[in-house]
Amino acid sequence: MSYFRELPNLEYQSFLSDRKSVDDYLLVKNIFRRVKLRDDLQNVFTLFNKYQIPDGSRPELVAEELYGSVQYDWIVLISAGITRIRDEWPLSDKEVYEAERALIKKQLDELAFALGYKGSLNLEERNKKRQLLTDLQVLDAEYNRKLKEDQKKANEDALAKQKEQSEKLKAQKEKEAQERIDLQRKINALNIANVDEVNLS
Repeated sequence: MSYFRELPNLEYQSFLSDRKSVDDYLLVKNIFRRVKLRDDLQNVFTLFNKYQIPDGSRPELVAEELYGSVQYDWIVLISAGITRIRDEWPLSDKEVYEAERALIKKQLDELAFALGYKGSLNLEERNKKRQLLTDLQVLDAEYNRKLKEDQKKANEDALAKQKEQSEKLKAQKEKEAQERIDLQRKINALNIANVDEVNLS
């Protein structure tokens, strides 16, 4: 990865079995160093292009799209100020949905435990249970609606792309047909010129 090429080297005491003394050192990359954008550059918006990360995308996919190579994923992370990808990279819609659903389920389980322990729920707990069930239904409905919208958009995009390719193919065929007609006209003009030369001689 090209990121590690930019890290400074340091001498590290060798623990290899073939070392000659305790004074043998290896030249290794200092992986504890961190690269970050200068603060004065981070605030200059004209240096950066705004980019919205597609749902479910990863840094290497963004790098491939923006820079043409997955090797530049570190540039994506550094320019976004991300140091802990697991905690700071945006979750997909599905991951957010599943996390929120798990949180509501956990709260419902806690209420079910309280019900089993006490035998009944007080008014506040019953209202909380009712609200959690409503939240769960709303969450499921909203996620399903979003899935349908995303599928519809994907279908529309596929149709638009197919139409665009069809139009390009049609334009290409028309261009080729026109080139054949022009070529035939040139051939006919040359044949007429040859016939005229033969008649003159």
